Amino acid sequence: MIDYKEIFSNILRFITNRLFVLTVLLGLTFIYLVSTLFELQIVQGTYHVPVVPTSQRIIFDNAPRGEIFDVNGRPLAINIPIFTVSMDPSIIFDVSSGSQNSNEALNTAFLLFMSIMENNGQEINIDSEFLISTTTPRTFSASLPTQRRWKNDLGIDEEFNAAESYEALLARFEIPQNLTRDEQFILVQLRTALQLQRWNVNQVRLALDIDHATVAALEEHGTRLAGIRIMPDWLRYYPEGRYMTNIVGYLRPINAADLASNAQYGYTAADLFGATGIERAFEHQLRGTRGETIIEIDNMGRRVGVINQSPPVAGDDIFLTIDSVLQRQVYYAIEDQLVTVLLNRLRSQQTIFAREILASTIRSNNINSLLIMDAEQTYYPISFAVQTFINSNSDIDPDDLTTTAYRTALNNFISENILNGRINLGQIIGVMEEQDIIDMVQIAASPQFNPVGALIEIIEARMLTPQMVNIDPATGSAVITDIHTGALIAAVNYPTFNGNHLLPHSFDLAYFHQINNDPSRPQYERAFREMQAPGSTFKMITGLAAMSQGVISPSSTIFDNVVFRDAGVPYVHCMGSHGLINIVDAIAVSCNYFFNRVAWNLGNHRTGQTLEGIATLNYYMMALGLGSPTGIEISEAPTTVAGGFPNIASPEAVVATGRSSTWRDGYTTHVSIGQGFNAYTATSMAKVMATLATGGTRLEMTLISRINHSDGTVTLLEPYIEYELEIQPEHINAIHQGMLATQTRGTARGVFAGFPIQIGVKSGTAEVDTARLSHSSYGGFAPFDNPQIAFYIMMPHGDSPFLRSLAGHVNRGILEAYFGIGNTQAPPQSNLGIH
Repeated sequence: MIDYKEIFSNILRFITNRLFVLTVLLGLTFIYLVSTLFELQIVQGTYHVPVVPTSQRIIFDNAPRGEIFDVNGRPLAINIPIFTVSMDPSIIFDVSSGSQNSNEALNTAFLLFMSIMENNGQEINIDSEFLISTTTPRTFSASLPTQRRWKNDLGIDEEFNAAESYEALLARFEIPQNLTRDEQFILVQLRTALQLQRWNVNQVRLALDIDHATVAALEEHGTRLAGIRIMPDWLRYYPEGRYMTNIVGYLRPINAADLASNAQYGYTAADLFGATGIERAFEHQLRGTRGETIIEIDNMGRRVGVINQSPPVAGDDIFLTIDSVLQRQVYYAIEDQLVTVLLNRLRSQQTIFAREILASTIRSNNINSLLIMDAEQTYYPISFAVQTFINSNSDIDPDDLTTTAYRTALNNFISENILNGRINLGQIIGVMEEQDIIDMVQIAASPQFNPVGALIEIIEARMLTPQMVNIDPATGSAVITDIHTGALIAAVNYPTFNGNHLLPHSFDLAYFHQINNDPSRPQYERAFREMQAPGSTFKMITGLAAMSQGVISPSSTIFDNVVFRDAGVPYVHCMGSHGLINIVDAIAVSCNYFFNRVAWNLGNHRTGQTLEGIATLNYYMMALGLGSPTGIEISEAPTTVAGGFPNIASPEAVVATGRSSTWRDGYTTHVSIGQGFNAYTATSMAKVMATLATGGTRLEMTLISRINHSDGTVTLLEPYIEYELEIQPEHINAIHQGMLATQTRGTARGVFAGFPIQIGVKSGTAEVDTARLSHSSYGGFAPFDNPQIAFYIMMPHGDSPFLRSLAGHVNRGILEAYFGIGNTQAPPQSNLGIH
């Protein structure tokens, strides 16, 4: 029988036991806690999770710029991979904890950055304008309007001078007083860069091309350098330097005009942009596509994670038609002959011309007169002696003049006293050595110093170049083109400059001022933009027009009466009578009378209207390529004038530009021999020569061989025929035979004596200014029997008595280089720095 009473008693004892009670209480407590936790985390979890503030930032990664190569794959513009340090001004430092304020937090971060850079021997290069000088007394380095804008952006009183503005920045940014002056200046620059970009999403570059040790140190302290990041980047470099700058161009920070016109392509104020040449013409293809990384950062500026990322896409690579080796050889072919003119004249005129050389070098700013006036006797005794002479004999006061006016006054005073002998040649040669322009150690020792002999050696060694001397002739250009494709093989300016010195990361301010103040204008793209009268190299156009219109035949003869008078004054002369002469001989001996007569007859043979003569000439000028774009992809001289008329010697263009109110008969006779209103670039005239070489097929010129796109595809540029001029075979043959005869028995026979290859060539001389030498030019094609190339050489004011046919001698040197004849090695590159 079950004893329920006993069972009940046992149960009562169990449930009243303190352990049981405690267990139940613990269980209930656990259930309560679990249910409460469930309620808080699951049911109401979204209301109770602590919010850590984060934000998103877009970081732009620069794409590698497309590279540029010559026709054989030699590099002309390349990228050097580097690391840069940049600051993101949109990231705000945490200033909410402790006693920190915003200035203290920012200064602490920047001082750590400065310390890391200094410990690793790295320079800080802040890519932001700071207009106050490093040294005292403080000065502004910009115009008043720029100063006002800068002060306004920084909240500085407009009336403050540079020193007051600097003190205001020190106070505003709470720059610690225990720093050195240099540390304070760098810190103010960094804070100013951040302040100026506070509303901008662009990265501000702080350092360029840092080494791997610095990269590691910065990354190690990354959490304390919020907003400062290391980025892969590229430096642009031009391996061929000065020899290709006129074609390749160079990069510069984008200006306001280019930024506005290219805004749709995503450019920002921090971008670089092609300044000239291929870099500019193919900016969008070369640039590539920037990468974008969207990151999440916390309130300390630390990266929390990457939300999205699109890698950069490299720009297209461009292969030119230019042969860079030939380009360099052509450069030296020009300089060699300009040096020859200088030396021939110096050996002839000795001391008189030596004084002119050094006086002109001073006037051309290639000897620095300001350095003479700053010279100390201990270190620069010769310059100090010249300085003493100037102080004793001139009343030039630097306080009364701007720096430019002061330098000009000094240049004029020194050059005048060189010419009159009061400052001797040896002193100026000594000044050049003290300024590191020349190295007298390289000059052959002689028992007695001879300034003229020393100057000859200095010029021979290229320490002093025709560009630096700047006495006519001192400039030139040459173009070589493939007649079958229109490709430019070489296009050279002399003088030129080195674009590497103008890149943002290596900008040389002294070099920039030098080339901008150089009267020889090294930045002028002569081959493509300099328009000069072609002289007798034009005569084939007149001859072809006359034959094509039936005025003469290849066998027609005209008696040379020396002076052509039918068109009125001013008369055109020949040097003497060539007797009875046909078109072939007229080209060979360059008979002015012959071409004057046929141009006159061209206007009268049908209607008796002389204007028809110039109209017919204009037709053939344009048919052969004048007055229209050559086709090259970079900037060239304007091909139209006011009213949209072709930029040629025509009645319409002359009247539209105000050079004359009407066209006169005499104008046509001068145009017929390449003078008068004729003015064309070397590139345009090379196109004429190429069209003559092909018998009338005018091809569009080009600088581009192919484009290798980033997606792996390739665009090849095919020859493009612009125009087919119908020419009778006997007419073009007469032109060609005349150009061959020019080499063998005509005006070029002396220059090309012994030359092993037959060519078609024409010499030209154009009188433009009675006070200066006439222009010298040569144009043609080669080889004669199977033409491959056409060429044109223009040497402004090159008709020197100390080297007749200057352009012809340059022409021979170029053809020797092209065909590999003789010694075509470039001379030693002495003093090719900034001169």
